[in-house]
Amino acid sequence: HHFKFSAAKFTDIRYPMSRYLISGGYQNRLSEPIWRISFFMSTLNPLKPCPNKPNCISTFSQDRRHSMLPLNFKGDQKESLQLLKKVVLSFPGTELLAEKENYLHFTFKSAFFGFIDDVEFYLEQTQKVIHFRSASRIGHSDLGANRRRMDAIVERFSRF
Repeated sequence: HHFKFSAAKFTDIRYPMSRYLISGGYQNRLSEPIWRISFFMSTLNPLKPCPNKPNCISTFSQDRRHSMLPLNFKGDQKESLQLLKKVVLSFPGTELLAEKENYLHFTFKSAFFGFIDDVEFYLEQTQKVIHFRSASRIGHSDLGANRRRMDAIVERFSRF
């Protein structure tokens, strides 16, 4: 099989990559570029996409109800990863499942019902951003719990 490049797919807004290419990537509230999407970004996304349920948040999501902006970090990747780990572990019911050079995977267990949510972080050193995904393992709706949690993590991390 040969790879066939079609320029039409990258300029037609029905195709997900074209939305990024046309818009120039994510932008923060001050309209300053945070990171730029490239042709190869979809192959570099180590986080699973959000399912068609409202119980998931991801910085890679193109769907407004699932999307959030990635975290910016300054300085060393290793120090930023350690700071992020400290921030996330300060939340009750948190357990670190996996840690790699640029990746963290946690679970959060809710106090009342014991539901488990998976939260993953991926540090992109060249753009100095931290991508994340937070999703409930079971059920359809989480009543906004994953978004509130990620808002709180972003707020605490941004203090440092």
